[in-house]
Amino acid sequence: MKKRTVQHLATADRNRDIAWQLAQITNIQPSPTEWSVVVGFYAAVHYVNAFLWERLDYEPKSHQDRSRLVNLTAELRPIASSYTLLLDYAYKARYEPGFRLTRDDVIDVLRNDVDGIAQHICRELGLIP
Repeated sequence: MKKRTVQHLATADRNRDIAWQLAQITNIQPSPTEWSVVVGFYAAVHYVNAFLWERLDYEPKSHQDRSRLVNLTAELRPIASSYTLLLDYAYKARYEPGFRLTRDDVIDVLRNDVDGIAQHICRELGLIP
């Protein structure tokens, strides 16, 4: 596996772990749950970048470019809806005043979308069966 791929995977795993930790915070009010999704989105960015670097020797320069590749690349199409949801939630969390997600919603997004993307990419890269 290429060095840059390994670096993207390490960053993705770290971001995913941080997203899960943020989702568990209960001693801050209001709870920063929407930031868990932002960090989860950036985990997804690095998982996708790992795949693109390993398979195509290409690293997208923008979210728009990456989204286009997720939708056009056959191996990435199965995660397109999860990636788009994360992109949308991350944008809303940063720019829409008052945007909040419940802790249960965040756990669902992390489990189904972030972890789903991680598993799909790792399977595509031959890291898990």
